[in-house]
Amino acid sequence: MQEVAPVKNRLGKSAFVLYYTNSSGYYTRARYDESDPAKLLKGYEALMREGDVLHTGTHPPGLFLAFHGLLRICDSSSVLASFLDATQPASFREATDVIAANNLRRRVPIPLVPLDKRVLWLATLLVMVSASLAVVPLFGLLRRTCSPPIAWVGTSLWPSLPALAIFIPKSDALFPLIGLVLLWCWLTAWDNRSILLSLISGLVAWLGMLCSLAFIPVLIQAFCLSIVTTFIQQLFRREDNHIPEDAKHVDVRGSAPFDSRRWLCIATGVLGFVLPTFLMWGFAKVNLLVVWWLNYGNHAGFYVQYPRSHWKWLLANPVELTFSSGFPVVFLAASVLSCLRLSEFTGRRRVDVAELDQDERQKGNASATVICTAVVWGLLWLTGKNSGEAARLWLLFLPWLVWLAAIQLERQMNGKMKFLPSDWRVLTLLAVQFAVSLLTVTRVSGFHSDAG
Repeated sequence: MQEVAPVKNRLGKSAFVLYYTNSSGYYTRARYDESDPAKLLKGYEALMREGDVLHTGTHPPGLFLAFHGLLRICDSSSVLASFLDATQPASFREATDVIAANNLRRRVPIPLVPLDKRVLWLATLLVMVSASLAVVPLFGLLRRTCSPPIAWVGTSLWPSLPALAIFIPKSDALFPLIGLVLLWCWLTAWDNRSILLSLISGLVAWLGMLCSLAFIPVLIQAFCLSIVTTFIQQLFRREDNHIPEDAKHVDVRGSAPFDSRRWLCIATGVLGFVLPTFLMWGFAKVNLLVVWWLNYGNHAGFYVQYPRSHWKWLLANPVELTFSSGFPVVFLAASVLSCLRLSEFTGRRRVDVAELDQDERQKGNASATVICTAVVWGLLWLTGKNSGEAARLWLLFLPWLVWLAAIQLERQMNGKMKFLPSDWRVLTLLAVQFAVSLLTVTRVSGFHSDAG
């Protein structure tokens, strides 16, 4: 998809995007401003207090540490260095040659050495691989609400989103994988009362927050999904909690919504988040709680320095998201709101949660997903937490659109729509979505930097 774009927006753009501070800045600080990650962390609170409202001041230290790690790995591994040198495409080499020439024209020349090219290319590869691997946890989430065939179809929509091809190699294209892993681990831990997955969920949540405050809505989504799903399941529960003889073979752990095991899962998840936070405070001398608060303040300062009209962005953001996600996906995701018919559940006979069949569980999970996504996304939209660049900054949340689209597709396949056979309907959807994506990628650029 990326190579269909105009020449300046193909893979060669990655070098410009990652190297120059007007589009990123994390590599520059790790490479030239502070080469010692320990010193970077020790002085990170003071750095945040400088009040930068762009890339540096609004982010925790995770991305800076990532580039420090990539620099050390590329510098110490000759095998990796040879691999990176051999796999760089011509467009990327041409881009780094332009950067090298620009650096030599500076008042104080800065040579671009092979190590720089390797790190920039490795970062690009890691973002592309991460964006691709997002289909794994996405499929797991879709299986909560959809049949296996529809889950496969829904998952196949993810690589077709124009925003992915447009904004790679920005870290925003890396975040969906972390967010999806967090949601899948936590919801699976909640359903199965798994202590291990709860701990992993906490650690993944901490990793996401180490990189960006954008993961706060993901945490809210995870909390809302677990609570609302439990509530909907309890609508089925029979008042006397009697389990009939023919249901004794079913796992009955779902009969109590908040038993001691689930409270232990919550405590373990919190521990997985809090423990590394305090370990960094103790050993790296950086208080992430203070950093996050300063990041939030700097982000609010952006709108003070660059005022925006709130009501205009309320109208602009949905349009931008439509182009970034593709009209077919957005249309399906928006139309799924009609599936919020809780009377289907409240009107049925009350049975124990353990007696629910797979189809009933999926319908309950689907309603919970639609409700929570509408509430969380609606609050983000209406409160104006993002007035600009919705296509890039909300890339973390675009898998939720795919999830809603898959739920609506499931409803259509089981409904009365007979204008096309099911297989042709799916093929038509995928063909239209990819066609829209190709047209968008060839016409839209996510970056405005000119390397000269």
